[in-house]
Amino acid sequence: MENPNIDPTQPTNNMAEDLEEAECNCLLPGILRASRAALIWRGIVFMVFGVLMLMQPVTTFTVIVLILGVYAIIEGAAMLTGAVQLPRQDRSMLTINGIVLILLGIAAIAFPWIMGEYAIIFLGVWQFISGIQCLILIKSSHHRWKTFFSGILTIAAGIFFVIAPFIGLLAMTWLFAVLFFITGVLMLYSGATMSVKAADI
Repeated sequence: MENPNIDPTQPTNNMAEDLEEAECNCLLPGILRASRAALIWRGIVFMVFGVLMLMQPVTTFTVIVLILGVYAIIEGAAMLTGAVQLPRQDRSMLTINGIVLILLGIAAIAFPWIMGEYAIIFLGVWQFISGIQCLILIKSSHHRWKTFFSGILTIAAGIFFVIAPFIGLLAMTWLFAVLFFITGVLMLYSGATMSVKAADI
């Protein structure tokens, strides 16, 4: 005997789930094709950017520093705007951070390579200190030889970056170029394999 409380014109839960599954199956190939296209385009962009960084490291690095400088200015201005909305006793730290970011952004735009060299020198000092810490911690380490060689190599890299920041800057740019190119290749491969999976659905 049928339940009088059930409206036969309304879809049951199973019917609704079947309809949702059918809609998802219809939409899934389109979503995969869009994802495939996005991966392929990103892969191409990353590969081209990597090649440009390898061929023109100075120009590419300058552009990157300029972009970071503009971002720092925008971020600093946003901090100053937010500081105005805070109570007077809470403004100081945010205001100082905003001013520092704006000054760093202006310096990066005006002197991109000098700022880049200072960043590499800072990285070299940080690596030098980290290498010394590794040597200090040898006695408490379970892998003394690995810790020793790691500390020596880190100290050597830190000294190199401090003494020759320009060469270190170029080396870092080439490293990023290789990483961008490899990432682009992996994205292209993912997009190509995704097309096969989409066709099987």
